[in-house]
Amino acid sequence: ALDRVTAPTACPPEEWRRAYWLLGMLRQSMLSGGHLTPDGSVYVPRAVWAQRGARLIAPSVKAAAFAELLAQTVPFGGLLELEPADTELVLRELGLYCETIDAIRDHLARSLPSHATVPSTGSARGVAGGASGAATAQSGDGPVSGERTATEGESSRLADRVKGFGLYMARTASILGSGTVRMSDTSEHVALLAATLGELSVFERMHDTFEAAGAPAVLLARGAHLLAHIDGFICTVVLELVTQDLSALLARYLSKAEASFITGES
Repeated sequence: ALDRVTAPTACPPEEWRRAYWLLGMLRQSMLSGGHLTPDGSVYVPRAVWAQRGARLIAPSVKAAAFAELLAQTVPFGGLLELEPADTELVLRELGLYCETIDAIRDHLARSLPSHATVPSTGSARGVAGGASGAATAQSGDGPVSGERTATEGESSRLADRVKGFGLYMARTASILGSGTVRMSDTSEHVALLAATLGELSVFERMHDTFEAAGAPAVLLARGAHLLAHIDGFICTVVLELVTQDLSALLARYLSKAEASFITGES
């Protein structure tokens, strides 16, 4: 019953946090139904997401992108315990992540139908190098106290990530230009979306972690720049794709409800 539905949380005043607030609201609606407005005027039941026979735009292309995004985001949960000596390592990871999400965005722009393509979020090429440059400027010719260098294990993980991204590109190349597809069951697709939205919340917490890190100001400024780039990707790509699916599912749900009302069938 609606009287047992969890009340919506207040929308945060900071503009950049609103994207993360909406990620949480959308994820809640996928898992158990939830409000999408702070005043509770818009409620999306879970049944909207769990429809059989719904038609979505290029679901295979979107699923491949979200699966890759999820795989690239999960490791950041282990970087939240930030120490000043760890800042440069985290900046390198964020720089690589920004380059990856730009590549995903560019691939989506080429793969999705023209009426459903995502807008450009700008390029992060060279961003990782900028982070390294900031670190070098701060530390001089030698390493700073407590500096971490890339270990063999870190290089191996990076190689695995690059290999995984190559597989993602190969998978989606075969479905270039996919249009609207009727899905016999949306549950797997929606579960992937919910999992990805949940993991992306790590970057909101990372904003707060950077502010409290106590690292040199030049490194904190670089971190804020990289996180702002990720915020933009979430707004203009992730939320755009999720709301495309939600719009299609809502239209079908309301059409079915209207037909049921007219015929008197449940």
